[in-house]
Amino acid sequence: MTTLVHKTVGVKRIKQICDEFGLTTKDAQIIDQILEEWKNLLGNLDQKVLVAIQKTEGNPRREDIMAALLKINLEFAQKRGRPDANC
Repeated sequence: MTTLVHKTVGVKRIKQICDEFGLTTKDAQIIDQILEEWKNLLGNLDQKVLVAIQKTEGNPRREDIMAALLKINLEFAQKRGRPDANC
């Protein structure tokens, strides 16, 4: 599974972020699945949020998964030179 986010942030860095938040291998796979679905939802923030909510439903580490996704996306935006990523 390779998305622009994986290529830009790096698979190893994404794993490090998952480890920082204490995520399991299964949780990291959920993040990969979310990122894979997001690549088809460019610019559709509401739909992206819905995908993340659906994929983490019932997961006791939902908040940690969401926090890791936020950090991954922030690093992605910073590496892509997004001016609004410095907030």
